[in-house]
Amino acid sequence: MSEKAGPSHSWLPRAFLPQYSPPEAVKLSTTNPGGWAARGEKVEDDEILWRQYVILVDLYRYYIDLIWKVSIWYYSAVGLSLTYLLGHLNAGNHRYLPFLLLFLFALSCGMALIFSQVISYVDQMEGWLEHIAVSLRLPGRPHVEFILWFCRFTGGTLFLIGFSCLGLFAYLYL
Repeated sequence: MSEKAGPSHSWLPRAFLPQYSPPEAVKLSTTNPGGWAARGEKVEDDEILWRQYVILVDLYRYYIDLIWKVSIWYYSAVGLSLTYLLGHLNAGNHRYLPFLLLFLFALSCGMALIFSQVISYVDQMEGWLEHIAVSLRLPGRPHVEFILWFCRFTGGTLFLIGFSCLGLFAYLYL
């Protein structure tokens, strides 16, 4: 019984093999204008690298939009929860209300872990975008460093908020 090798589930590495690998492309860099395309050159629509570049740029835009919306949602939910908690915390309901802080701790740490995972994916995307931009001699690529910085900052802030909620819970309940 012969086993047939199925197609690779990752289309990026297969398409990148013919010219440069992403680490080699980063050495060439789009910040060095020596290899840019000339004014009249066109990139064909059936070029595989060009299609991948368009997909990755759309993914980058989606990441920015999603990260921004999730951050706004998170800070709004935590702010409202803490406002309610501190406004209604008294001796009468001191028993159950601080458990909201445990929920906020779990939510914050979970969101921080998701943000840390996004950092590794966006870091890979940066290498792929750089590779394609160098291979197609494009003058640049999206600045994914912004997302990396924002995710690191937000992830650290989420951990800080989470452990602050845990400390407040320990102070109030224990």
